[in-house]
Amino acid sequence: MDKRDEIRAAIKRAITNLKTLADRTPTAPVKGDDFNMLLASAKQEFPSLATVQGLKPVEGGTNMGELMLKLSFLEGAIQSDFDARIVADSERLNRESSMGEFFDTGR
Repeated sequence: MDKRDEIRAAIKRAITNLKTLADRTPTAPVKGDDFNMLLASAKQEFPSLATVQGLKPVEGGTNMGELMLKLSFLEGAIQSDFDARIVADSERLNRESSMGEFFDTGR
């Protein structure tokens, strides 16, 4: 599995798992160790995404609402990258397939 896809899946799961808690108590304080590890990995794997690079680690005083906002930013930026990769891969495969068919027909 591509590490970028692993990070994307982890962010989606974190949002799913934390949403109910964040809705009930958005001001609940949070520890940032796991988020900060995920953010560091995202920064390493997505060096060209300005949104990812601009996010700051979670520090003391961060609450659940702020954490969810950061996770949402990460999710959006990484989903955008994923979508662009899918389009690029599809276009590449279409070009390769079209060229292959062209040459296979003897033209």
